[in-house]
Amino acid sequence: SSAEPVIASTLTGSPALAVTNTTGVLPVGVTGQHLCKAWVNFNGQTANPATMFDSLNVTSVTNHGTGRFTVNLTVTQPSINYTVVVTAGFDAGGVSPVGIVGIHGDCSTGNEVAPTTTAFFISTTQHAGTAKDFKYVSAMVFGD
Repeated sequence: SSAEPVIASTLTGSPALAVTNTTGVLPVGVTGQHLCKAWVNFNGQTANPATMFDSLNVTSVTNHGTGRFTVNLTVTQPSINYTVVVTAGFDAGGVSPVGIVGIHGDCSTGNEVAPTTTAFFISTTQHAGTAKDFKYVSAMVFGD
């Protein structure tokens, strides 16, 4: 059997703006645009502020009531055109183990909640479409 190649990477910039693979089969360059800018894993069933299990570049999660949250970012984004990826799951009552999530819209009012460079809004609902709090809610931010 042959040994796997060792890959050495370097971080450049302050904060790190690029990760470059300098050894291995193919050189790979990753710019700051490819990296996750912020992420959070929080308990949507806790009071305001929601309890964060862990996070990067997130100061807090504001709980506005059942299934309604604002994620507050530590680092200001260059524009409001970043991408947010959200997942939610596990209802302690066992009613709906998988959540349906939405961003930039309030599930209770149906109104848009436009993102800012420092925060974005998450709604969580059960399959029936009614607002629901889930124990595990995770969000990631990607962009320039």
